[in-house]
Amino acid sequence: NHCYCSLCRKYSGAAFVSWVPIESEVFHWTSSSSSAAGGVEPTLMRTIEGSRRHVCTRCGSAFTMVYDDDPDTTWPAAGCFDDRCLPSSTDEMNRHLHGVAHIHVASKQKWYQLPKDGLPRENEG
Repeated sequence: NHCYCSLCRKYSGAAFVSWVPIESEVFHWTSSSSSAAGGVEPTLMRTIEGSRRHVCTRCGSAFTMVYDDDPDTTWPAAGCFDDRCLPSSTDEMNRHLHGVAHIHVASKQKWYQLPKDGLPRENEG
């Protein structure tokens, strides 16, 4: 999902964050991500009511979202992926992604224009 809420924008410094759902039991940190943080894995912290995020304890960057009502799913920010871990083709990637939408559209910055990509748009999450 592409989220335009003010918290996601503030954490990322961007107009939106793209979150990708992954089953928590198969989600893991790669050695490159933990070594970038000085060998320390991000800490799961409460950032807002209803969800927690894996946050770097050194710089404060938020890498994931884990919703209280769906703890079996971890939502990493798409920009955090090590490309070597991703499926090799677009077709293969599309088989793993479903239900993608633009969410919290009512909170997007006025200067940003949503792409004409045919994805659903939800004013809230």
